[in-house]
Amino acid sequence: MCKKADKSEQFDEFVKVNKWDSTAVKHALNDAVKKALFATRPQLKEQFGLINTRLILCTLMIGVALMAYGWDVKHPFPESKPIFMICFIVYFALMGVLTLHTTFGEKGTFAVATEEMPNGGRRLWKASSDMKKYNDKKLGLLFFFRKRKHKRKT
Repeated sequence: MCKKADKSEQFDEFVKVNKWDSTAVKHALNDAVKKALFATRPQLKEQFGLINTRLILCTLMIGVALMAYGWDVKHPFPESKPIFMICFIVYFALMGVLTLHTTFGEKGTFAVATEEMPNGGRRLWKASSDMKKYNDKKLGLLFFFRKRKHKRKT
């Protein structure tokens, strides 16, 4: 088949969403925009830096919780009280960092990609959406472009 037929087939699938569930509508629209973005621009490479950062923070939090549990199994409660306090402080500090990352770092970003420019530089694409809490009629969609200067080695 030709490439045009393949592209039209990608956009023909329908997604059923309850229109009164604003979160489901937002996620369905985000997925559609992400599919359209990567289907129409094959030169884009998806970047997973934001998601990887979130996964690393969650893994560290789970590691701290498992360490506290394992220490409590080996050394019963009165003896493990200082380790519990340290793990408690570290866990909630990591929770604060995760909250700050998702609130200010991600800001509803659902797609991040880079594009190699012919002059050797890179262009960063970010797509994010925002829906106000009690207003399910308006969905704000934002595309952000930033050129990165890439140093060439000669």
